[in-house]
Amino acid sequence: MVNKKAKIALPALLFLLPFLVPMYGADFEVSTIVTIASLFFAILVGFFIAGATSNYLRMQTLIATEEGVLMSLYNYVCLIARDRSVEVVDAIERYIIAVYEFDTLGYADDTRKELHRIVEVVDSVAPHDALGTELYANLHSAKAQLYAINQEMDLTTKEIVTQRHWTILLALALLIVLLTLALRDGSLLVNIVVSVLFLAMYQILVLVHEIDSNIFFASQLAYEPAQPFFDLTGRLHYYPAAAEKQGLLRDKKKPYRVGYVVETKRGPKRKIKVVK
Repeated sequence: MVNKKAKIALPALLFLLPFLVPMYGADFEVSTIVTIASLFFAILVGFFIAGATSNYLRMQTLIATEEGVLMSLYNYVCLIARDRSVEVVDAIERYIIAVYEFDTLGYADDTRKELHRIVEVVDSVAPHDALGTELYANLHSAKAQLYAINQEMDLTTKEIVTQRHWTILLALALLIVLLTLALRDGSLLVNIVVSVLFLAMYQILVLVHEIDSNIFFASQLAYEPAQPFFDLTGRLHYYPAAAEKQGLLRDKKKPYRVGYVVETKRGPKRKIKVVK
């Protein structure tokens, strides 16, 4: 609730700032310094957005590849040893549910337990016929690819904008705000232009943060990439309870499952209900 109020109050304050702050001037050439500070700000922001966007695009590829590998593992197990198909589906489902517990995409390191369970099931599969023997190498190749994807995702989700970088960006933004306020002439039009400028700077910094921390990409995905796996295995789509609260369910006309956590005497316990 506090964050939501801050997200509304801060932009409103920035917009009203030129109208609330009394007029003041400076004894030096303000416009030159504003130009230099704005140039530095634009260069840094452009660099960070380019770097974060590169990770964003790579993550998009990795997530799509991971879902394809998980479906391939299921298909291979069905062809090699169908009696183990339910076990591998359960393992993959537990992995997907664990992934969905995270609001951002930095889940690779915290879902290794579920990933290892998938690998254990795959390693225990043995071929029963000639077709199974032929596909056995493909099964383990897909398993190895899953490990490689998980490791790369762990590295790709690292933030590139450090605390020091944020200090520099915020210092430049504050400098631009203070100097721009000194350039006002008191007219309504100039105040509106300055207000829009401040809002644009704020939104740019928010965008850098959301792309760098994977919040932007996570909101764009909105729990949908893994749903084709449930379609393939004949199970209902699964969403965490947070998805309902955030309004991220996309026009669900078919029954689906929702997972939520309840407190028990033995600690938190996950329950799943079917919504029709």
